[in-house]
Amino acid sequence: MNNLSMTLTSKFAIFNELVQNDTNLSISSIILRLCVSLLAAVFIYFIYKFTFNGVTFNRNFGGAIVITTLITSTIMMIINSNLALSLGMVGALSIIRFRNAVKDSRDISFIFWSVAAGLAAGTGLYPIVFIATIFIGVCVVIFNLTGFTRKSYLLIIKTDTEQADAELLKKAVDYYSVKYRLRMKNTHNGQVESIYEINLKKGASDVIVDKIAGVKGVLSVNLVSSNESI
Repeated sequence: MNNLSMTLTSKFAIFNELVQNDTNLSISSIILRLCVSLLAAVFIYFIYKFTFNGVTFNRNFGGAIVITTLITSTIMMIINSNLALSLGMVGALSIIRFRNAVKDSRDISFIFWSVAAGLAAGTGLYPIVFIATIFIGVCVVIFNLTGFTRKSYLLIIKTDTEQADAELLKKAVDYYSVKYRLRMKNTHNGQVESIYEINLKKGASDVIVDKIAGVKGVLSVNLVSSNESI
């Protein structure tokens, strides 16, 4: 009977130790962890902006990277060394549903990167925050500069339906692009406006507009790049 009582007592002691909040973070420690999270988040944001290859830069997504890092760090400070809070947080977060689809798989990797930085900063693992964040950032920049990713443009072509040489126009787009896809096509008053998302060959951005404008039946050509600044 005494052995059973001692076993139960030890189990309750272990349970109480797990659920007891042992963090006792000071205000200075909380501010330090949030500042480290912010530094990592800003670095990730600028890497995302510098290596962005889409058509239109989304500032909202860049802001989401910073906010996600700070929120993740805050959550880790709340649940650190507290089993009861961690289980409650898991239950609370499980009811959240995200409706917006992520169009680019590259964006998902940046979200995971920001979450990882927030996790490390929130638990006070500062060497991991700085070393991992800088290492990943350097890798992303190298991949971008060495041609693993290519800059995208919007090619907007307006043609006359009666005069346009569709076959010659397609050959011109094929010749100057690495790959492309038709995003939208509108027909109005005998005119067709086609919008392509296109990855151009090296140096093609300087000549493609003039070359396509010279195709029979082409009324106007516009090449749109993502050059939005902060």
